[in-house]
Amino acid sequence: MSDQKSAPAFRWLQGIELRTTPPRGAAAHPTVTARHRRLVVLWMLQASSALGVDMETAHRAVLLLDAFLAADAGDTPELQHLGAVCLYLAWKVDLDLRVDMTQVVEILDDAVTLGDVLRLERRVARAIEYSFLAPTAQTFLPEVLAMLERRAPRKVVRVAGFAAACTLLDAGNERRPSLVAASAVAFALMGAGDAADTDVLEDVQEVTGFLSYDIKETVEYVVELIGDVVSDVESSAIRSCLDRAKKL
Repeated sequence: MSDQKSAPAFRWLQGIELRTTPPRGAAAHPTVTARHRRLVVLWMLQASSALGVDMETAHRAVLLLDAFLAADAGDTPELQHLGAVCLYLAWKVDLDLRVDMTQVVEILDDAVTLGDVLRLERRVARAIEYSFLAPTAQTFLPEVLAMLERRAPRKVVRVAGFAAACTLLDAGNERRPSLVAASAVAFALMGAGDAADTDVLEDVQEVTGFLSYDIKETVEYVVELIGDVVSDVESSAIRSCLDRAKKL
């Protein structure tokens, strides 16, 4: 069932993931609540959109934010400043982007100086032990899809990408990006063909190595989040996936 050429790349990415993602259930920063985190993540997405940064980079910045909050217990920096610096660090990972640090100052309406940004950048880098290459659910999606002999139609790819994007931002350090990607693919496949849901879970388990129980549980998590996002949106493909996944 699996594509032997793709599996090694998936395992290699998982190795990076384990080294760069905070352990599941890691203690949150003592003074940053879930509401605070959500607000700064929303601001980071708005800033990314305004600057033309792709979603993969925005997700990586959120992972860096979570890694910092899990690792650093010092005085809490201004969250908007922290979000901007994490965006800047995520941009630097992509060598095709030439990002000037002055852009960080500009998106913060000149509320900080270049020196402030440099100091916070060093603090974040030390806290996360210079691990900037944290892969995201979007990184894993092509690998999961490639490992399936039955090539997913374009609709499945779009729905899986949407599911992963919606889930990763809320998952924080509670869900591994590779598991989010595997579950997003399972979610998309459920509404795309005639295969039984149990067969879909077994197929994804075979190519990724995750237990079908864990995939099923994460699909349910995906359904919970996406149900709110698409409540006022007409999308037959997504609604079809939701209808089937809710019966798991």
